[in-house]
Amino acid sequence: MEGSYICRCAPGHIGNPYSICYPEMIKCTRDNECPGNTICLDDGSQGRHCGCRAPFVQDGEYCILVSRNCSTTNPCPENQECVYTGNGYGFCICPRGYTMDATGFCRDIDECTEIKDWSLCGSYAECVNLPGAYQCLCLSGYTGNPRQGCSRIEIECRGQNTCPQNMECVKGQCQCLAPYVLEGQQCKHPCEWYSCGQYATCELTPNGPKCVCIPGCTGDPNNACQDINECTADLPMDPNGPCSVGATCINIVGGYQCECPPGTNGDAYKGGCRGATGCSSDRQCPRNAVCDARGGACVDPCSTAWCGPNADCFGDEHKAVCRCRPGYTGNPNDLERGCVSPCSGVWCGVNAHCIVNSNNQGVCHCLEGYSGNPWAGGGCHPEHRGCSVSRPCGSTQVCQNGACVERCQGVNCGVGSRCDENTGNCVCLPYFIGNPSFLCVPPILPPLCVPGCGVNAHCTYGVPNECQCNPGFTGNPYSVCGTSQRCEEVRCGSNANCIEGPNRVDCVCPAGMQGNPFLGC
Repeated sequence: MEGSYICRCAPGHIGNPYSICYPEMIKCTRDNECPGNTICLDDGSQGRHCGCRAPFVQDGEYCILVSRNCSTTNPCPENQECVYTGNGYGFCICPRGYTMDATGFCRDIDECTEIKDWSLCGSYAECVNLPGAYQCLCLSGYTGNPRQGCSRIEIECRGQNTCPQNMECVKGQCQCLAPYVLEGQQCKHPCEWYSCGQYATCELTPNGPKCVCIPGCTGDPNNACQDINECTADLPMDPNGPCSVGATCINIVGGYQCECPPGTNGDAYKGGCRGATGCSSDRQCPRNAVCDARGGACVDPCSTAWCGPNADCFGDEHKAVCRCRPGYTGNPNDLERGCVSPCSGVWCGVNAHCIVNSNNQGVCHCLEGYSGNPWAGGGCHPEHRGCSVSRPCGSTQVCQNGACVERCQGVNCGVGSRCDENTGNCVCLPYFIGNPSFLCVPPILPPLCVPGCGVNAHCTYGVPNECQCNPGFTGNPYSVCGTSQRCEEVRCGSNANCIEGPNRVDCVCPAGMQGNPFLGC
């Protein structure tokens, strides 16, 4: 007021504003009815109300340490700084880049994972969290302003023999030979970014990488190939299979073995086995065969054995042995359950499914006729191939070599890239790798979340990556997702509120705050 002043208690407080103000009492029955990080207390005289347990005191909607008062001789706790109000005294606050957590202490804000409303760093740059701050760094092989966007470091050349391996000189710059994929400063074989099914391998053809079944296997190489049992393929017309007369045929994955029984000699593959080829006991047969007493011949023990799902049979020490296929786990002799696929627990995006690849790992793969990021958080889209005048592309795309690509500042972008509005340059789609002017390929590894995901939750691609509850579960994906739909059983991040919906519970940041509500707002 002019020539004077007036004191008022802050909103949510009552009392004498010239001496001390107390928080208004909020009645409650459980903790999630209280604002901020206050809890529901029952001190007898005042009944159940929102407040704080010692040594914390209530400041509005938050419980803070009593030690928030500071002076030149009484410093603030760690990660807090003193704001002096006069005469060497003041109060503690969280400095820039820190926020108060549920314990009343100040914690570092991980801007790289908690800020989602906008991108902190530009294209081809990574965000690195620092105490109270963050830093943007250009990826390997790129340079520029990482806050705005980085561009690839071009390798200049003067002729075809002046570029590194798998590169060619184009308009004075080294570019990857088609269809090699640029990663950093190296051009890598396209098969390194192409997932084939189990018992299949990738080959480079004039039309690009292609999956083919390994010899001795058949099926769909893009999903899975199955072993051909050469020993029984021609039964009953040829009882010896591909082996010579008198030899024992043993099937193995991708092939077969021919062996002469003990006591005989010769070429089991061509000339045949000579001598007494009959048997009356397993000892008269190779170690991986058994004696068929009725026929008096050595046979593959797996010809009359059964294994569980995802298990294969092998002959060993005159008996049939079931083993899980590479990458699978479980009981191979269980005819009902068998072995569990490595795809168990792998979550894929829309129009994608999990396959067991040639390295015996569970990986996500786009369905036939689709392309894109197959992992959770991504998605595969129909391939727009064969564009022409009669089959035009979208409004922001042009037809190039029969494929629809985006156009940026008068330049056509490559497949798997888009135009960055901030820089006006072509950039690879999120998490894709390559040269945006020619070709960018989707990620071959699943997303990584920091911190890790909790029980019944999985990590999904995003900017940044984030954890989500598995279908049918709800809760905090960074701790535990369950089937309960009550807020009293869910713990949200600091400063976040829990809301109950008809079929789920969710954590949200209150108005005026931002971040990851499951970790902190």
